Amino acid sequence: MIACYGSCEIHEPDGYAKEKPMDQDSSSRIIVALRDGTVVKGSVNLRVYSPMGRLSDGLNKAEDFVVLTHIEFLQAPDRYPEAAAQTDVLLVNRMQIVWAAPLD
Repeated sequence: MIACYGSCEIHEPDGYAKEKPMDQDSSSRIIVALRDGTVVKGSVNLRVYSPMGRLSDGLNKAEDFVVLTHIEFLQAPDRYPEAAAQTDVLLVNRMQIVWAAPLD
């Protein structure tokens, strides 16, 4: 299941194939707080957004959404908390991020 915070629509083209999982070397563990009070830990491939892999550069240069995988909610969202518990991937509108910090 994929959850999306902020406004987003997900469309999968015909013939959509799942991408290979991220290499452990390319992903970084981070913690993120969102405007609605949700706090989540997850993995993000910062090298997609920043060649140096810095969190601040990655979030500033990211497109509209940041993809978090292997997530764990520390503070579940107020809306649809049961759906959040079953989420594997979280698409976060970067304008909804209040703060973020690396865990590695």
